[in-house]
Amino acid sequence: MPTTEEILSAAEKLGKMIADHDAAKRFRTAVKSLEADTDAQKLLTEMNRKAQEMEQRMMSGQPVEVAEKQAMEALRAQVITNPTLGSFQMAQMDFVDLMRKVDEAMTAETEGKSAAGTSPDVGAGPVIMS
Repeated sequence: MPTTEEILSAAEKLGKMIADHDAAKRFRTAVKSLEADTDAQKLLTEMNRKAQEMEQRMMSGQPVEVAEKQAMEALRAQVITNPTLGSFQMAQMDFVDLMRKVDEAMTAETEGKSAAGTSPDVGAGPVIMS
């Protein structure tokens, strides 16, 4: 049975492997690019602010005006066509996908299944944790 120290050591090694993965490297690069692009930051901040305003209005029962919806669509179009934000979004999605796969593999192991989704040949069936 592994000790806590062995598990933490393996987790540290996994962290280093993830950090060295292309998806993590692209994500770090995209974050740095976004941090350096103040126009992209302002655009994203403005879109998030407008979205929150519209959500608050709808939650309070106030109508969202056509002009507000049009302004939001214009902001979305600018966000979509912004190269820095596009690269950031793609890198973020790739990194999140990698982390989802890692989580699924760990979860499968703790549930007594292999990463491919089949139970290992242990003869005792799945492990039930409570």
